[in-house]
Amino acid sequence: MNTTDEKLAIDTLASGAAMERFDDALAVVLANIIDPDTGKGAREINLKVKFKPNDERTMTEIRIECKTKLQPATELTTHAYLGVDIKGLPEAHEIKPLLQSNLPFATTSNVVPIKKEAMND
Repeated sequence: MNTTDEKLAIDTLASGAAMERFDDALAVVLANIIDPDTGKGAREINLKVKFKPNDERTMTEIRIECKTKLQPATELTTHAYLGVDIKGLPEAHEIKPLLQSNLPFATTSNVVPIKKEAMND
């Protein structure tokens, strides 16, 4: 049987693996917090340590579980125009204002120049 003189503590549990699992979970929680696409609610880290002694109570099995509770991604909203195609079948086209091209008559200014020939008629 392998034993050490090291007293059982949270930082020595499973040769430090319990603390590593917590540190990994902490990194995930912090990433979820700074992600602007997630909700603003609370996050959790649950480190569960379960002890199951043998019949003689001279040893115990220790099970370590580390879970996170994160905020889900926020709901996305978009819009679409609805209509029917030339065959009469329904169709939809998503409105993407930043991706739509300019109209052929659009100018960079809201002032449209008047042609001089049109004024002389």
